[in-house]
Amino acid sequence: FIFFFFFYFFLYVFYFFFFIFFFFFYFFLYVFYFFFFIFFFFFFQAEDGIRDAQESRGLGDVYKRQEMERYTVKTKSALARHTGWLLAGLQQYPKLHQTLNFMLRPSAKLSTSDVIKLHGLYKEQPPPPIKFIQRSDVLQLLLGQLFEAGKNFAAEHVGKVIFIVATATCVPQDGSDLGNQELRIAEVTDAIEQARVACSRNTVGAEEIKGVVSTLRPLVAAWPVVGSGVIQWIASKLHAPGFLVSSSARLNTQAYLSLIGTVMTKHPLQWPSVLELLRGCLDLKPPRKDKEAGGDLQNTHAVHSFMSAWHKQILDMILQLLRLGHVLPVLASITEWAAAGADAELHRYMIVKLFEVVEPPYSSVFAGCMIKFIRNKGRGLTDEIKPLVVEFLQACEEHAFEGQVKEDQVALYEACSI
Repeated sequence: FIFFFFFYFFLYVFYFFFFIFFFFFYFFLYVFYFFFFIFFFFFFQAEDGIRDAQESRGLGDVYKRQEMERYTVKTKSALARHTGWLLAGLQQYPKLHQTLNFMLRPSAKLSTSDVIKLHGLYKEQPPPPIKFIQRSDVLQLLLGQLFEAGKNFAAEHVGKVIFIVATATCVPQDGSDLGNQELRIAEVTDAIEQARVACSRNTVGAEEIKGVVSTLRPLVAAWPVVGSGVIQWIASKLHAPGFLVSSSARLNTQAYLSLIGTVMTKHPLQWPSVLELLRGCLDLKPPRKDKEAGGDLQNTHAVHSFMSAWHKQILDMILQLLRLGHVLPVLASITEWAAAGADAELHRYMIVKLFEVVEPPYSSVFAGCMIKFIRNKGRGLTDEIKPLVVEFLQACEEHAFEGQVKEDQVALYEACSI
């Protein structure tokens, strides 16, 4: 009896301390994960948005975006969005919290009631903090409603959407420069309305397209928010069914490239959006049943020739973006494009164009990205390209590459018969 008594006594004591140990172990583990998550997403801030590099001219003097917001926009994670709002203090404004949460829910369309509620909240005195509608996901949703082709929003409420966008892009987060807010909002409102009307025109003839471009170019150059809206408009037009085989495709695409060039040169903070648009253009292909589309491009050979020439123009625009300073993101984007099965002719075309621009000395990061792009899973190199690759590899010998980059470097040497 005494033996069993002490045996079960110590057994239960052991179980007790065993339970306590694992309870505190997992408790501190989850606490560690929580603070690691907070540190990772909220202590690393980055510029992201549609603000001019110098004077704001309609987008406010403070347009900072935290890494959490970038993660939320990229992944559309509801958990990340709610966590960001919680730490920003949005729960102190229940009506605004409910409205924004409903607007940004997955697969949601901006409704008239959302706009009316949001407009009413920011017409109040005092309004909620402006930072909540300065988020890029909120602004992109509102700009898409104004500029994207095919969006049919109630005409009587378009002014409310423009007011919200103008307010978000003009008023600084710290509330400074209050005296000029009304004037700036009026200027941005007028610019957005002019651009929206121009984008809504049905451009078929050369004169019509020229008129739209002449209207949009100065607005895009002066106002970053208009540039962001025009980028969304161009993306929606290019992805419209049958556009690439329409009779006006050649004229329209040249006009779009002209406007994209203006955004690139005037608003450096919009380079990521421009690069995303150009990268998407490289994946565009005409529908197989092009004979049903009509127009002067319905011949298959003509369509292929047009698309090949246009894709080369897109690559030239991407190269211009690299020249302007958006180097590593451009290399990462075109490497992804090449690895996804890019046309071999276009891939070689881009290699030649890159070697016309770059020159030593090369950083190890840049050299590694270039080697990865050129290698592109063993694509053949022409006699025209091999001397350029050899010269480049010799200039990179000072760097000690490892892993996949080293394998690509060796493979390129072998491909060039060195």
